Amino acid sequence: MDIAKDSVWIFNNVDGIPNGLYRILRLYSEIGELVIFRLSEKKTITRPILCSIEVFEFAYKEKRITEDSYLLPGYLLLSDIDIPEMHRKKRGERFDLIKPLLDDDLLYFDLATKKRVESIGKRAKEKSVYIQTLYRILNTYWEYGQDISSLTPAFKLQGGRGKIRIAGSKKRGAPVKSKTGAVELDEGINIKENDQKNIIKGLKKYRLNSSGLSTSKSYEKTILEYYETEVTEAEINNTFAKIPKEHQFRYWEKKLTNKDAEIKKCTNESDFQRNKRSLLSSAVRDALIPGECFEMDSTVADVHIVSKFNRNKCLGRPIIYLVIDKASRMIVGVHVSMEYASWRAGRQALINCFTKKKAYCEKFGINISDSEWPCFHIPRRILCDRGEMICKNPEELVVPLMQLDIAAPYRADMKGIVERRFKILNDEALHGLIGTTKGIHRVRGEADPRARAQYTIDEVTKKIIKEILKHNRRTFEKLIKETPLLIENDLVPTPINTWNIHLLKHRHSLKVADEEEVRAKLLPAVKASMTGEGIFYEPVNNSV
Repeated sequence: MDIAKDSVWIFNNVDGIPNGLYRILRLYSEIGELVIFRLSEKKTITRPILCSIEVFEFAYKEKRITEDSYLLPGYLLLSDIDIPEMHRKKRGERFDLIKPLLDDDLLYFDLATKKRVESIGKRAKEKSVYIQTLYRILNTYWEYGQDISSLTPAFKLQGGRGKIRIAGSKKRGAPVKSKTGAVELDEGINIKENDQKNIIKGLKKYRLNSSGLSTSKSYEKTILEYYETEVTEAEINNTFAKIPKEHQFRYWEKKLTNKDAEIKKCTNESDFQRNKRSLLSSAVRDALIPGECFEMDSTVADVHIVSKFNRNKCLGRPIIYLVIDKASRMIVGVHVSMEYASWRAGRQALINCFTKKKAYCEKFGINISDSEWPCFHIPRRILCDRGEMICKNPEELVVPLMQLDIAAPYRADMKGIVERRFKILNDEALHGLIGTTKGIHRVRGEADPRARAQYTIDEVTKKIIKEILKHNRRTFEKLIKETPLLIENDLVPTPINTWNIHLLKHRHSLKVADEEEVRAKLLPAVKASMTGEGIFYEPVNNSV
């Protein structure tokens, strides 16, 4: 057993010493005694106690004394750099008051054995302070480890923050005064317990529900319902009504209600889950490596297009399908068509995702190498909407290739990565085009974007592909936190770098399949025959 200075012990049924937690202040081995100090939450002035080393060792063997620890407050665990200068100055002043006392090695023995210690009285007189002030500083010094840092002022624990005070008869706060003194102003009232109950009732009835009113309206209705008598009497007597003011109502609304609970009660469950709930982690917490999860979704492009056969004919707004790798933010598949969200259009995006992109880009006059868009892989699972996948064909055709996850309805936040890519593409590639809607409703009197449309679907697709190639090389700072490989290999945090380094280090969940096999499994089978009038074909089992 090692009895060390400043060690902390629990005493239980030790003769002459009350049960509790104690710190060892001094060891007088020459006389076989040690001085201990009780650690208590009560902030009363306490004196050290003398304990025989022989008794201590005997009680330790019988397990009536056991070693323990004492947790220091957080404000004492800061380095000197983080402690404000004013606090360090105050700490130094306190230490200077007791330093000459601490230099006297017999001080602890005298405190434990004598009722009055002359050196403390002398020091108090010398510094013109109360003796109790020195005792309080000594108690704090002993309780928190006999170090100068233990005297750091606990200003963070002062002020009664969060505690509701009992109001007296006198009005709190600065008195209300007129600037000219010619007008008598309402002094107001202190909010008492009954007023708090009325405010809570008013908030629950008028504010904290899905069709809740504003705070101002809630205040007005609360006053009319719960303070009708006070208002009526004030009108009869031509005096000020003894009712809470609106600023007091707002103050106590914040004080008496939980902000998170208030937000939840002021809306419906769907809106809260989608737009207002707190986020506990990253959107990629379940997909940390490429190929673990792809997200697929569609949106209506923010631009009107025309027919390539007759540019005077506006066809409307095309549908953009995107497939995104969650971990790397890489856009791995795209499809632009006039086919509305359905399995017919969705499978085209999947085929583009699972095949090499060089030939696809060449159709639109863009020459790239396979390394510029190196995505032709099948993921472990894909997350998509009910619109294109909640039918029989996708389950039969896609599930053999990968796991199919369907997002809940009205939960766009479950596919936040792909939803964000739609905004990026619209902002960067489409909002600068003639015929764009810019994602907003047309104001009356404004030029109709359909009348100004001039781009064909192929031209819009070409611009989208170019923007995708830029996107895959754009810097995303969040990737640094999510992908340690980028830091280890000194790479810029771009989607394509994230994708390539994971494939190079074999840290992914990707697999490849033959292009012909992918097309055969996902595209519909048709019967075709040659006739004198041309080629006749029809889908097998009406599968389209």
